[in-house]
Amino acid sequence: MKRNLIIEIISSLLILLFLYTALGKLLDYVAFKNVLNKSPLIGGKAAVVALALPITEGLIASLLFFPRSRLWGLWGSFVAMTIFTLYLAYRIIFTPNLPCSCGGVLKQYRKNMKLRYC
Repeated sequence: MKRNLIIEIISSLLILLFLYTALGKLLDYVAFKNVLNKSPLIGGKAAVVALALPITEGLIASLLFFPRSRLWGLWGSFVAMTIFTLYLAYRIIFTPNLPCSCGGVLKQYRKNMKLRYC
């Protein structure tokens, strides 16, 4: 019982996270694509990646929603978050000027803190 509740809470939070980020990317597609264009790793594939990422995030959220596919969704979440973490680490270590496409709550934080690279 307690284990199921924890899995439900984690899955629900991940669904919210992935839907929020997918919608944010789709609603501000041009800005998101422009930021990806500046990435040395993505560059010329920015248009494809800018569409593939929100679609993948929506797919992961869908997998998490249904109990029969939840395990696949949890694995997808793990892989997506690992790739994102490695990408961020690469950008922080090897890119001198980081473009910032922070959205939502982070956008307000960025404005208040006057972050150097944003």
